[in-house]
Amino acid sequence: EDLESHNRGKGGYLNKMDFLNRADNRQFEKERAFRATARKDTGN
Repeated sequence: EDLESHNRGKGGYLNKMDFLNRADNRQFEKERAFRATARKDTGN
């Protein structure tokens, strides 16, 4: 029983880390697209 609750906690941590990594990656993609658009607009 203790082992089950321990594993559930670990899964929660890993799920949270996966979520944070996806959110971070999504933010990076948005910023990259914005920079590419800004570069196009300025002609550089």
